[in-house]
Amino acid sequence: MRQDKLIIPVNIFLLAFLLLVSSCAPAAWNNANRAYKRGDMVRAIEFSVQTLRQKHGYEKAVSLLKSILEPTYENLYSQAQRSGNRGDWDDAYQRYRTIERISGMIATLPEQPDPDGGTIKFRSLDVRDEVDYAIREAAEMHYRNGRDLERQGRNREAARAYTMAMSYVPNYRDASERYNFTREAAMKRIAILPFENVTGHPIYGALGEILADHAVMTTLSDRRNLEFIDMITRDQLRTMLADHGVAQPVYFSEQAVSEIGRKIGVHSFVIGRIMSVAVSYPPETHEVIREEAEISKGRNEPKETVHATVTITRRRAQGRIMTSFQIIGVERGSILKTANIPQEVEIVIEFATFRGDERALSAQSRRLVNRDPAYPPPENDLVIHLTELVSEHLSREIVRFFN
Repeated sequence: MRQDKLIIPVNIFLLAFLLLVSSCAPAAWNNANRAYKRGDMVRAIEFSVQTLRQKHGYEKAVSLLKSILEPTYENLYSQAQRSGNRGDWDDAYQRYRTIERISGMIATLPEQPDPDGGTIKFRSLDVRDEVDYAIREAAEMHYRNGRDLERQGRNREAARAYTMAMSYVPNYRDASERYNFTREAAMKRIAILPFENVTGHPIYGALGEILADHAVMTTLSDRRNLEFIDMITRDQLRTMLADHGVAQPVYFSEQAVSEIGRKIGVHSFVIGRIMSVAVSYPPETHEVIREEAEISKGRNEPKETVHATVTITRRRAQGRIMTSFQIIGVERGSILKTANIPQEVEIVIEFATFRGDERALSAQSRRLVNRDPAYPPPENDLVIHLTELVSEHLSREIVRFFN
């Protein structure tokens, strides 16, 4: 009898636990319900399918699919047809693909218990023919757009249209050849000349070359920049000038740029000046912090209070540089853009020492204590770092302007 009294409560507990688990909504259902409430029927269908994968026959998910699946098919299909009728084959393709995606998910579901009785197998909608047709029409749409733009001399836009055509159908008609032709016609060859140092400090003389070279390398390092921009390195420029019998001056004047550019086939030059450079090393500072902690010595034992004095040392380096640049178009010899690029940087070196009980140290103090004493970079390194930051800014300005 004692054994029966013990077993009955355990069985009741297990039964209650199983009932609780079986009544819990699958994790995906909350997402499905939220999507439905905000009117996103596609996401509601997707999360309902996930719900039924997690919990076969979950009544709320089955009921939701019964109410929204077929209307969503019809809505997407009619929208795709309307988009196709007005020639927007990008939109038509996306809507057919959405039908294809949710149909693929629905096809993976087995029959589900129908809350209204019996079972239900949700229908997939086969739109493979519609997707294929939309792909061909979208490719043709972008190809024709590319031809129209090309005839108007809008070569950059034409090249992108041909790219879109080939994103639907690789090597569609002669889109590849037409892309290469229009891309070449739209290509801008740009040379960044060494910036002129007008700071009055000869020790910074090489910065102009460092800045120009780093800006070129930064631009070339990102392939996305290179579709319509051809950056001319300093060595390439030197070779091009020599091939055309043009002596390379230390700095190009604005007046000379147009004539030289036409001779060597460069579309634009970037010229600039380093106007000021300033570096300072403020006196190091010391901050004293007193810390304490209570250390447990065991159960029912009084805690021990420990103390430490932390001295934080901070060493700083500050740098400022001011540059200006101009983008000069060769065709008209005119200034296309002019701007200043100011740049500042501060480097702070922190480390610490302590006296007292190490157990009193906070986590931050421990990190500082474990650092080795160090100094900020020397002036030359700091100035080069500033110059590289300016060149990266200059690269972004050039890409933004020409793209």
